[in-house]
Amino acid sequence: MAKIQIALDELYDWQEQVLSCPTPNRLLLASRRGGKTLLCRRMAIEDLVRGRKTLWLAPTFDQTLEQFRQVQATVQPIVKFKRQNKEIHTHTGGELWFKSVTDPSRIRSQGFDHVIWDEMAHAKSMDAWTSLRPTLVEMEGSRFTGATTPAGFNHFKDFWDERVDNPDWTTYQFDYTHSPHLTPEKVEALRRDMTASEFIQEMLAGFIQKSGALFKPEYFDEMLVGKMPETFQRRMMAVDLSLGRLKSDYQCIGFGGVLDQVLYIDTKLVKMDLDALNRLIMNMAESYNPERICFETNFWMGGNVSAFTRLYKEAGKPVPVIREIDSQGHKETRVSRLAPYLARGQIKVLDTRDGQRGVGQMRDFPLAKNDDFPDMVDMLIQSLNFQKRA
Repeated sequence: MAKIQIALDELYDWQEQVLSCPTPNRLLLASRRGGKTLLCRRMAIEDLVRGRKTLWLAPTFDQTLEQFRQVQATVQPIVKFKRQNKEIHTHTGGELWFKSVTDPSRIRSQGFDHVIWDEMAHAKSMDAWTSLRPTLVEMEGSRFTGATTPAGFNHFKDFWDERVDNPDWTTYQFDYTHSPHLTPEKVEALRRDMTASEFIQEMLAGFIQKSGALFKPEYFDEMLVGKMPETFQRRMMAVDLSLGRLKSDYQCIGFGGVLDQVLYIDTKLVKMDLDALNRLIMNMAESYNPERICFETNFWMGGNVSAFTRLYKEAGKPVPVIREIDSQGHKETRVSRLAPYLARGQIKVLDTRDGQRGVGQMRDFPLAKNDDFPDMVDMLIQSLNFQKRA
């Protein structure tokens, strides 16, 4: 039998990572124009070649038509028959069905090896998932892939949050920086045409509320606490110096202590010269005795490292362990990583004037005038290797 060759697009590194997912179920958040649909087509084509039965879902049937044409054109040498832009059957025994989720009852009672749900967040509801579950259970070794750009704090956001720590699921989140064909010039042009909220959602693959804030307001209802615990299992400090940036920015110093999977934070938001700031950092370190002090490196140069350590030596005190954290990359992406901790009530802030101001910055992010506190909290999470509560 003659060999048949099928030309496939070369995959990006992140697409290869998702393709080799270790769990049967995966959810993918990716930026607009990031390549998520191309990856889904690749999965569907490989399923056809290997003789699997696959279901491709989209919010509307019109959204499946282009994918039908693209897949058909690629696998044409092995197509056995096709039907009304809805099915492709191959000589290898593969079947690919295209359906919309507008009528969930139409996907019941059909077993599939693999279900691919494209633009999952943009479906009107998650009712189709109720119909899909028995479909997946019927077939031993069946898989599910949901790929989408976020669509706010809707039903998909809840679906995503419930599966972030589920051992049967793997969740991926890739912003535009993972797409090689999106040049800085193209991204800058897109940024100019978008609001901050639109850019976070479309290009950074981040969940955003309709109000424009990144986090749900109820996350902050019980964040402030009247006092810090007397003992901690881990202790760390983080400093966002804001040097060389806008004069309106604050310098943010924070102590973070972990007790029973909760991070307790005491913070200072100040505007002062470097010498006074270093003394304030030293005073807070003496009060809390942290394991180490972490500094943001992209705005904090070596000259201040020397000045800070010299302050300890002049006082005849041992220099604390210092860790430098490179916080380059988009702040919106970094701060969005705090969402699971906030949702589970794992971040508490001492109720002081600066604590209230910091919580306000986080509650209104990215629309707040200042965002030094959210940046500092992300540094604490990184330095502590703080784990999400199950």
